[in-house]
Parts: sequence; structure tokens; C-alpha cells
Amino acid sequence: MDESHGAVPEPDSSTVVDFPAPAPTISTSSSLLHALTAPPPKPPRTSPPPFYNPYPYEPQWKLDRTLAKHEQHFFHHREDYWMRDIRGFKIRHVKLRVVTVVINGVAERQARVRRALEEERLARPPPPAVGMAEMAGAVDFATADGQRGIPVKMLLASRRALESGMQNPKWKCFTDWHRDTEWVRIKWPAYPEHTAPRSILVTRRVNLRRPRRPVTRLELVVELAGVITQYYSEATALEPAPEYAHLALGPGEGRVSLYGLLMVGLRPAPDGVFDIVLELNSASADMKPRVVHRISAADLDALLPAESRPSSPAPLEVEAAGPSSAEGAGAAATPADAQMPVPKVERSATPTL
Repeated sequence: MDESHGAVPEPDSSTVVDFPAPAPTISTSSSLLHALTAPPPKPPRTSPPPFYNPYPYEPQWKLDRTLAKHEQHFFHHREDYWMRDIRGFKIRHVKLRVVTVVINGVAERQARVRRALEEERLARPPPPAVGMAEMAGAVDFATADGQRGIPVKMLLASRRALESGMQNPKWKCFTDWHRDTEWVRIKWPAYPEHTAPRSILVTRRVNLRRPRRPVTRLELVVELAGVITQYYSEATALEPAPEYAHLALGPGEGRVSLYGLLMVGLRPAPDGVFDIVLELNSASADMKPRVVHRISAADLDALLPAESRPSSPAPLEVEAAGPSSAEGAGAAATPADAQMPVPKVERSATPTL
């Protein structure tokens, strides 16, 4: 066996490169500058003592075991389990609060959608059906004192005055009517061509959670008052029929004023439309205008001044009647009659026969 087997060869001195020593620098030569520029040594990392607790309360739980996989997922994805605790149970107050907000939000959105659909449906009322108005029947109006019809002047008054002036304002109308609207029109003899029907609401909604209810007589009268005033404003710009020129509507002379009309009621028509029955208000026509006399300066001078007026009225005196008086004969005054004030009358001398 070769003697050199297993021996470590010596390095070739010809291949060894001698690197020059590094040149001395100012940081290595000056210990003071090295102490100023070198970073301070880091203190060794230690754990706090067992009595140290920066939180003022005692720890509620201790990590005395290795977390399970679902627990680690719970801590890393806390936003996905915001309504549950670490054990997986739902937090009651959070659940109630969230469920309440969600339910109220859903209910509010449903109410908005329902209101929008209802307004859209009421804006497009169905056409009148033949024979449907006759099934509802007629509606008559009267004043609080039993007079037939309601004057249009009362319709244009306040709602409280109308309620106190009409008869049975709280009674329900159209209780068997299965629609929310109805068609009404006015047929005035002076305008036979102007009979376009109009749609009015005959139901009301008090609360969004409750269904619509039939209107009362007061609410129906308010709706009809708007139809009458609109018809009057349109008819004033039209030419009346020659044979009924005396019934022309308008504020001018020789025309029928809006205050001279009387609404009697509603009458069903065969074509499914209700006719508003209007008549001339005879009560307003029979009223005579009050005559106001002009007061002259002489009448003002004849008035007593305030200084000369008595502070209290003078007591009334009764002059006793003589036995020879024809009026006082046989008229004995009772104590009750003696207390009643009788104005003093100056009597003339007793006439002789």
C-alpha cells in the first residue's frame, strides 16, 4: 500500500495569496469616537414578573392549552363571528339589536314600496263599470237643522264649520264599494257639452299597517267641493246655451254665483258614473238685502256727548192711574206686576165725554 494513502497533503505555498492588512481607520484607532458612534447594546429579553398586570382587572381567561383549529379560526376571522362568543353561542343583546334593526329596515322598505305601488294604482283609476253605480245607491246631504242639501258657501268654509253645519258627518259612505275611487260629473243645463267625469277617492288610509277604510260623509263632501269649484272655474270661460243663458255660471252680473248653488247629493247613472245634483239656493235668493241708511252730520251733532251722558240709567217710574181713567179701571196690579219696570208715559188730561 502506498505510504501517502490517507495522509493530508500539504498546501502548495506557491498558490497561497497573502492579503495586505487593512489600513487603520479613525474609528478603530479612537476608542472614544467608537464609543460615541456605536449603537447601544440591547438589553436581554426577559418576561415580566408574575405579579405584573397592566390591566386593572384580573385576567378573565388563561391560555393554558393549545387552541383548537376552530378556535384559531375564530380569533383570526373575528369579523365573521361578530354575533357569537368563543363557545359559538349567539350574544343575546347583539342578536336582539341586530334583528330589530334588520326587521325595522325591511319593514320600512316594504312600506315605501307599498306606498309607491298604491300611489301609482290610485293615479290610474279604472274606468267606470256599467251598472256598478246603481248597486251603491244614492247619497243625500242635509244641513244640521234638517234643510235639504248643503249650500256651496258652507262647503267652502272651514272643516270645523262644515262638520257642525251638516247632518251626520261621521257616517260612512260606500261601505260595499270594492274600489278606492269613483267617477263623478256635473250636468248643468247651461253647459250640456261640458260633462267630463272626474275621479275622486272614496277610501282613506289612517295607518300604513291597516287597510284602507271607507270615507265619511264629511270627507266625501270635501272631495265633492273640490270638483264643484273646478267645474265652476272651467264653466266661467265657456259660452252658455242660448236657451239657458240665465243659468250661466260666473261672477258677473246676470250670472249665477258659486255661493248661489246648493249641493243636494249624488245620483247613480246607468253608465257607472255618479251625477252631482246641483240646484239654485232659494234661501239665498229669498234673503232681502239689508238697507243701510246714511248718517248725516246733523245726526252726529244730535247725539249726546260722553261727558253729558248719565253714569247710571235713571230708575223707571210708574204713574198711578186715577179711578176716572178708562184704562186703569178694573186693572188691579199684582205684586209681581208692580216689580216689573214700566216706562214712564206722560198722560194728557182725561178726556170728557
